[in-house]
Amino acid sequence: MKTSKTYNLIWSCILLLFVAACSEDDPNTGNTTPSAFEVTITEIRNTTSKVAWTASTTGVPTTITYAIFLNDSLLIENLTETTYNLSNLAIATTYTVKVEAKNEYSTTSASKDFTTLQPTNLRLKSYNQGNYEFILNYNAQGLLTYRGNPSPIGYTNIDFTYNQNNEILTENSKYRDATGNPKGILTYEYSNTTLTGLTIQQTGEDFSADSDFQFDAPLNYRYTVNGEILTGGPPEVFNYNYEVTLETDSNNKITKYTRLNTDDSHVDRVYFEYDNGNLTKLTNGSNITEITYDEANNWHTYRSGFNPSFYSPAARDIGGFIYYPNTLYWLNQIPYFFNFNNKNNPTAYKVNGEVVTSFQYEYNAANYPSKITIPQQNVVIDLEYEAVD
Repeated sequence: MKTSKTYNLIWSCILLLFVAACSEDDPNTGNTTPSAFEVTITEIRNTTSKVAWTASTTGVPTTITYAIFLNDSLLIENLTETTYNLSNLAIATTYTVKVEAKNEYSTTSASKDFTTLQPTNLRLKSYNQGNYEFILNYNAQGLLTYRGNPSPIGYTNIDFTYNQNNEILTENSKYRDATGNPKGILTYEYSNTTLTGLTIQQTGEDFSADSDFQFDAPLNYRYTVNGEILTGGPPEVFNYNYEVTLETDSNNKITKYTRLNTDDSHVDRVYFEYDNGNLTKLTNGSNITEITYDEANNWHTYRSGFNPSFYSPAARDIGGFIYYPNTLYWLNQIPYFFNFNNKNNPTAYKVNGEVVTSFQYEYNAANYPSKITIPQQNVVIDLEYEAVD
């Protein structure tokens, strides 16, 4: 009898030791709290990244879901997978990602910091001047397809189309109102990849004008301008015929523009000077326009195109210049400048030695202007960009 009790005691001890050993082998046995896990950030880009984490477990059957926080703001919850793609991030910005593993009993979290990449190039996405704003859309090749504002009235909108060689085919400018007027339509013609013709049609409330360009050679072309002005009486009809000769430097930048009016033999000559990829001086007779620049990336990343005469001062944009003096009018007469951009940002326009317009900038992390202030016009412009892949 005593021996039997002794054996029972021994077996009880062995069983207790076995259970204890099993508990040491599986520390989650009976644990209801989600276990610790590790977060990693991969595929970091300019504005996107991917979050992944190891699965959290418990010692008892339970359902674990995950919530994602970005800088303490909840992005999504009730996830069951262990990856999540982040998008619409700011460039060159540090973020903290926190992942929470939850069940009906408790919550366990893990965090990871990362910084989005600094892009090599940006392109303008939106331009907001308060009472004048526009957005820009691009195609898969990075070419500008739309500049304007989809609001029902009051804004100039421009649509651009291209051929299979990514050469500009049309520019269609119009006010988005009930009549579609005023408007301006440009149509480009090519032989293989050489520009051979350009037509410009402008229609306003009190005028119309058609310009027809014929390019005989890269540095020589002819064009005519026909139109009429409506003054309440009989239309005032006008017609001009011109021949143009261009001279360029070793970088194919125009240095001299000579225009002959073949009707009255009047000759206009305009001279252009450049420095560090920027147009710095334009001379036409006694009028001298000088332009100074900063050393930052140019905010004007898109093609200006042609500016119809009906554009409001806020909408005028030629050769990459806004709020320009009348002495820069010539840029809108030369198709070469429809697609011209400077390397840096103008800080001042000076006409015959006097500053007529100045620009002040605030810059983003990529050294592009994020805000433009023009004191003479009492104008403040906010700029937003997107990364170029």
